[in-house]
Amino acid sequence: MGNHSNRPTAHTWNPNRLEQTTGLSQDQIDQFHAKYIEASEHDGVMNMNKFTQLYSHLPWGNPGHLQDRAMHLFRAFDRDHNDILSFDEFLAIIIFIDYELNRNQSEISSNSDDVQC
Repeated sequence: MGNHSNRPTAHTWNPNRLEQTTGLSQDQIDQFHAKYIEASEHDGVMNMNKFTQLYSHLPWGNPGHLQDRAMHLFRAFDRDHNDILSFDEFLAIIIFIDYELNRNQSEISSNSDDVQC
């Protein structure tokens, strides 16, 4: 009934498989899960407001576009469109942002190699 998802939660997944699919260590996954639970006010429900608050405290948040970026990420990764991020959806955002940051760092490095003095 409703928009309830039948996807497994982080607690029902095989930790080894989660490590393999995300590229994160079990310690990192546990830390992100703790942040998720804390940000969701221990009810395991992360809505747009809770995500935006958490996103604003992350080191990669761009202050100029924080609200828009948080909303865009939330909508893009809320796969079942129930206006709640499950832990796996939240973890997908973290992995995406990390990938994006690493890609941008690589582009900056390669562009600086092209600069000649």
